[in-house]
Amino acid sequence: MSGSRLIYAFGLAILLSQISVILSGGSVPVVFIGSENQKLGDHVSALGVLQKEEFDSVVEAKVGVSRKPIVVFSRDNLCVEELRQQKYGKDDFNTIYYFPAVDSPLSTLSNLKSYNVSTDDKPESIDDGQVYIVTVANLSTIPELYKSFKALNSEVHVVVTGESCSYSRSERSKRAVTVRAEPELIVQVDKILLYSSQGIYVKFPESETSYFLGTPKNTSAEGNATHSYRLDMAFTANGTNIDVNLQLQFSVLSAGYWYLESVGFEGNSTTVRLTPAKPIYFPFEFSYHCSLNNIFSSNTTSVNFTDLQVQIFSSTNNDTLKFSDGYDCVGFTTIPIWSGIFVTAIMALIMIWGLLMILDIRTMDRFDDPKGKTITIATSE
Repeated sequence: MSGSRLIYAFGLAILLSQISVILSGGSVPVVFIGSENQKLGDHVSALGVLQKEEFDSVVEAKVGVSRKPIVVFSRDNLCVEELRQQKYGKDDFNTIYYFPAVDSPLSTLSNLKSYNVSTDDKPESIDDGQVYIVTVANLSTIPELYKSFKALNSEVHVVVTGESCSYSRSERSKRAVTVRAEPELIVQVDKILLYSSQGIYVKFPESETSYFLGTPKNTSAEGNATHSYRLDMAFTANGTNIDVNLQLQFSVLSAGYWYLESVGFEGNSTTVRLTPAKPIYFPFEFSYHCSLNNIFSSNTTSVNFTDLQVQIFSSTNNDTLKFSDGYDCVGFTTIPIWSGIFVTAIMALIMIWGLLMILDIRTMDRFDDPKGKTITIATSE
């Protein structure tokens, strides 16, 4: 085996050993409660696994020669994730010292020199030289237990730890999934297919609230696939008895392109034609898509399409239409692209200027001879 392979195998063995130590069940978190004015091993790193010898020095620094009583709240299974879920405050404990991973802490606490071990969870008195190991099922009960032991002996040392940590990935807290605010809208009429991920919202005159239109009651389309098309949709606004009719007018204003010119609005005693904030157009045999909000407005009336996609087909061979390639509303040169070009251009100019300065440095081409005549250089040179 070559030397490089030996080095590779040795490094892999070290990596696997470190992973096994970190993931082993013997490493559990340890919390020292109420440890004012005592330094708990400042030389110990809190980011790695605290080995048994290091933890022995930590406990020795805490207890010293005082032989003050120690109460250990222990669980059969205790992991960092469970401690993070506990919302302890200053009313519960004055000070907390925390070590995320300690190798077999109960073994150290159960075999302290000059200490006797007791498993009495409700002692009548707390004596020096005693280690009380109390098994707790619920971490939320620790503040009350802590106060009861403190009432018996105010100088008692309190430790929270466990025997092992077995925490499966499936038990990890899941991030909340964003729930769709409103159902999506899909309209297929004749040769027109329209989609909106969150439906259509409408704002009536003299109203500050936008109403969701939901699923259309009636849909129809008329026109031809070469000049113009109009899509009619009838709704009843959610939470109201107001009927709303929308007419989407598509026209061919230039060769090979459909333009969504305007949206006719009828509802709440208002009839108005709404225009988009910027032109909406797409080539034949392509679908128009825009992940931004497409707002059609006129004075105080507006209609908002969220994540709009629409296409007009020249022919239909089956009952189910499918969108073709999307013609997106976002152009190629977006703001991030222009920002990158601008910053790169500035850096290139600085680099070119620096290179020109370096190339303009003039070195000496004549040198003084100590045995000859002194060189005289004119000011112009």
